[in-house]
Amino acid sequence: MEHIKIDSNITWEEVENHVNGISEEAHNILNISDQSLALDKLRMLRDFVESENHDLVARKNQEIVYNSLPLRTYSFYSAHLHFIKFDKQNLSWNASEFDQAKIAFEMAKNSR
Repeated sequence: MEHIKIDSNITWEEVENHVNGISEEAHNILNISDQSLALDKLRMLRDFVESENHDLVARKNQEIVYNSLPLRTYSFYSAHLHFIKFDKQNLSWNASEFDQAKIAFEMAKNSR
């Protein structure tokens, strides 16, 4: 999965596709039968989103994100991820957090 482009011309469609891709990846991870592999992949997905959030809030990108409603809305996405202990027993819970963040993103988008 590619990182979201931090560009003032990014469209809602591009951001929505990105959010949908992250959720789809979380669902695909739940279908992996090897729970150790699934846990590793989910951890990588979590780290990917955290890395993107770091880029979105970086000082060098503040003006672009602030002036782009789609990016500004996406910047709240990772704030709605609330993981519990990353282990096999909590795999489903932690994967569902990506859907919860997607719901929050959709609510913010629709309230514009």
